[in-house]
Amino acid sequence: MLKNEVHKTVLLSIPVGNTVVVVAKLESALGHRFHAYIGQTLLLHRAAAGKAILSLRSKDYLQAYLDGEYLLAPPELRTQLERAQRLGYAVTHDEIESGVSCLAAPVVNLSHEPIAAISICVASNELSEQASRSYSSPLIQAARQLAARIG
Repeated sequence: MLKNEVHKTVLLSIPVGNTVVVVAKLESALGHRFHAYIGQTLLLHRAAAGKAILSLRSKDYLQAYLDGEYLLAPPELRTQLERAQRLGYAVTHDEIESGVSCLAAPVVNLSHEPIAAISICVASNELSEQASRSYSSPLIQAARQLAARIG
C-alpha cells in the first residue's frame, strides 16, 4: 500500500425493521478487505448506517426502539445519536468488526425521513478525529446528492 493510501469500503444500506441491510458495496483495490457483504443485516444501533438513520427518527420511534424487549443497546447510544444528528453523520469504532471504523450519513426523502445511509469503512487506526472530519464532508455531500436523485 502506498503511503497516505487508505483502503476504503463504501456501503449503501437501507433500513428494514430494526436492522439495516447492505444493498451495495464498492471496495478500493488496495489493502485489507473488510467482511461486509451485500445482504448483510445489522442491528440499527450497531452499524454506523443504522445510527445515522436512527439519529433522524422521531422521538417516539427512538423510544420504542430503545424499549425493545430484545434490544441490548449501549447506554451511550442516545448521546451518539444526538451527536450524529448535530454533525450529520454517525461513527462506529470496532463495533461490527475488530479493527474497522465506519462513518455514515443518512439519505433522506422529501419529508426528511431517513430511507438509506451511505457508509465509508476504514481500518480503525486510519480514522483519527482529523480523518473523520475530512471524510465527513464528501460523505454528507454524496448522501445529499443521492437524496436529490431519488427525489
